[in-house]
Amino acid sequence: MGMDNNMAIEPDEMKQLVDQCNNVYLSMGSETRVVSALELAQREKMRRSVVFVRDLPAGHQLQIEDLDVKRPGTGLASEWIEQLAGYTLKKDVKADNLVSVEDIVEKLN
Repeated sequence: MGMDNNMAIEPDEMKQLVDQCNNVYLSMGSETRVVSALELAQREKMRRSVVFVRDLPAGHQLQIEDLDVKRPGTGLASEWIEQLAGYTLKKDVKADNLVSVEDIVEKLN
């Protein structure tokens, strides 16, 4: 016996090692991220949208205090909440309704 017998591997063991390494590689999948239909549906349920906190009249200039974020995420994303302050409402809106771009007039400044 040589000094390498503790590190040596038989041909069938080597084949098993290579096969297992290939299985690990295949199980890692593609680098491309593909979002399934189920994941998209779940995203809408879990994300939050900007809503009005209370009933507000047309012509009202939005303040942060007029807005909140709630589920589902089917409206304007929660990241928009701070940018919406200063916009004016085109029409009367109701509490807990999703904020829509059709509800607001562009800021003047």
